[in-house]
Amino acid sequence: MEYDLSTMPPADEFGSRPLEWLLGRGLLAYRSNVDVPRPWGIGLIPNVIVWLVALAGVLACALPRRLRDNPLRALLLGGWLVTMAALLAVNGTRVLYLYHYFIPLLFGLALAAQHWAEARLGWKPALAVALLAGAYGALRLPIALGLPLS
Repeated sequence: MEYDLSTMPPADEFGSRPLEWLLGRGLLAYRSNVDVPRPWGIGLIPNVIVWLVALAGVLACALPRRLRDNPLRALLLGGWLVTMAALLAVNGTRVLYLYHYFIPLLFGLALAAQHWAEARLGWKPALAVALLAGAYGALRLPIALGLPLS
């Protein structure tokens, strides 16, 4: 990672910004070294369905009344805010890696799960969301695996 940070510019055509990932857009590109026998590359693309579920969880649970009634929700929202603020703070100073985005994503999904349970939506809508997320991932797979290597 130290080598990557010393050679990579803060932005490039395959770069990513926190607000793009919050909305399920952007791409992180990983390429092998060119001196390996068969260079390879892979693009990590956010699944817009999953990210929108997480964002909906944040928005649905951010009302002050809901936060007073549930300290766990307040803690999760606080964790989401802190981690997103940290990502935004380093936005222009370094290349951001995929694992940086997992923490706020997990906070958002936990908030969505809390709201889902309170709304008693059941497993059938969850299955529909899972199928949509899977279909979106399948449609984006050729882009993720078809990066130019030079």
